[in-house]
Amino acid sequence: MALTVLAGRRDGLEPAYAIDAVLAGFARAAHKTVVSLETTEVQLGARRALSDGVKAASLEKALDELESGRAAAVLGRLAAMWAAADPAELKQYEQGLNDSDSETERALWKQIIDNRNHGLAMRIDALHSSGSKVLAAVGFMHMIGPAGLPGLLADKGYRVEAITLRR
Repeated sequence: MALTVLAGRRDGLEPAYAIDAVLAGFARAAHKTVVSLETTEVQLGARRALSDGVKAASLEKALDELESGRAAAVLGRLAAMWAAADPAELKQYEQGLNDSDSETERALWKQIIDNRNHGLAMRIDALHSSGSKVLAAVGFMHMIGPAGLPGLLADKGYRVEAITLRR
């Protein structure tokens, strides 16, 4: 992951300016409480839960993408999709993930994103239920797919709607 982040840096994708860090900075400056939706242990546990075969195949694929230069292209595409916030393009990307012939990619997606989404939705729900006003910042990959946060929160009775920002 560190090597992939460094590949993105070459193309101007600086992790220090990631939106989660920026939002946390704004919140702290406004004297708002900032809480984590999950722990580092949960994130690491998702990775540890993968089979050895999936871990090895994932590492091999990541190294191949770095060596071929495809990693930077993928990061660039993800950054452009995030910046555009285009629901149709996100849906097309999601469909591509669902249509993947790679058992490794499907296993990774399920474990690293989908399975964690259930915990994230429960934490957001718990914060709301405690009476807190909540602005939850998550990566956009957590927003797509049948196990994405919008669907999971809607299943819990929340009204979920996309807000399109105008430029």
